[in-house]
Amino acid sequence: MLRIKVLALSAMFAAAAVASAQEYLPEWHEGWMDLHSISTGMGESHLYILPDGTPMLCDAGDIGKFGVDVHLPDRSRTPGGWIADYIKSFSPSTNLDYALMTHFHEDHMGNAEERSGIRAVSDAGIRFGKLVDRGVPATDYFETFYTAFRDSLKASGTRVEAFRIGSRRQFRLKHSPRKYDFEFYNIAARSRMACKGLFRRTRSLWPKEYKPEKHDENTMSCVFTMRYGPFKYYNGGDFCGNNYKKHHPAPRNFESQIAPLVGRVSVMELDHHGGFDTTNPDFLWTLGPDVALVSCWHPWQPDPAVVDRLSDPVYPGRRDIYRTLDLADEELGPERIARLKPSGHIVVRVYEGGETFQVFVLDASKADRPVIYKSDILQSRMSEADALIRQTP
Repeated sequence: MLRIKVLALSAMFAAAAVASAQEYLPEWHEGWMDLHSISTGMGESHLYILPDGTPMLCDAGDIGKFGVDVHLPDRSRTPGGWIADYIKSFSPSTNLDYALMTHFHEDHMGNAEERSGIRAVSDAGIRFGKLVDRGVPATDYFETFYTAFRDSLKASGTRVEAFRIGSRRQFRLKHSPRKYDFEFYNIAARSRMACKGLFRRTRSLWPKEYKPEKHDENTMSCVFTMRYGPFKYYNGGDFCGNNYKKHHPAPRNFESQIAPLVGRVSVMELDHHGGFDTTNPDFLWTLGPDVALVSCWHPWQPDPAVVDRLSDPVYPGRRDIYRTLDLADEELGPERIARLKPSGHIVVRVYEGGETFQVFVLDASKADRPVIYKSDILQSRMSEADALIRQTP
């Protein structure tokens, strides 16, 4: 009997040792910048903690009935509810200084009629100091789905603005603005892009002879970069770099047009979930990311051809590939899967001054989100053009 008790106690202590050895993301502290890609299985959402502690939400998707019915970590909350829980777990404050809706699709903002997405995040007690969206002209979807919610936020004190193309001042550090070398650059929105060197001047991304009867919502996406010292991050919502002939016969190579404004990046969020109409060779050659992130909710995300391009040694950068969900395994096949990092919540942690960064993957199937993978520490690099701009008085 004594031997049985000793064995039982040994097993209990061994289990406790395993549990205590479980690694969790070290707590953020001032001077670091954290870029979270949240995995709910039902859309795209990002939480950014800027170097002085300014918190920002970018998108809060819930594709609803159009998705493949993956709910992470479980169905006890809606995707918006889990996004709110994630914010409460990792943000320095539940009063977010900014929320940005890149465009008006369910997988980026949810469905207000079902109180999902961004509405569910708000219902869970998350507050926004400023809400920015792509602005008008708007679709019928916008009018029926989003206007009332936006107006309710305005009535409660949230400042509501349209994304200002070409601005470098719409999103700024709120707590210690002069302490850190940080910049948020608004590159494109509403199918228009900034003109290089001309403040607030914009031009259309569509060819002059083409006037679509109904615009393509993906091409209206807000596109931006964030720079912290020599570290730079790109996010273009559902922007595109190749044609999508099902919807429009006109050329949709918008990525190549904005590439000179983006320049070299350390981390790149793939446009349109890494779909076949994105990440074209011109764009990949110019950006040359060391890390590529894919926010997934569909079995075709990322597209096999995109993974092949990212894995091709001809392009600059290290190009490690991370994804929030592994639904595309059947389409990708074992050889491509071997090139990818484990899936889950992805956290890019940029260390003091932006000189170095590291990538963590958290287990999206568990509510406590333990670390399941972490990269080595990478060196931030910028293009010669970026370096010259920073040195200009």
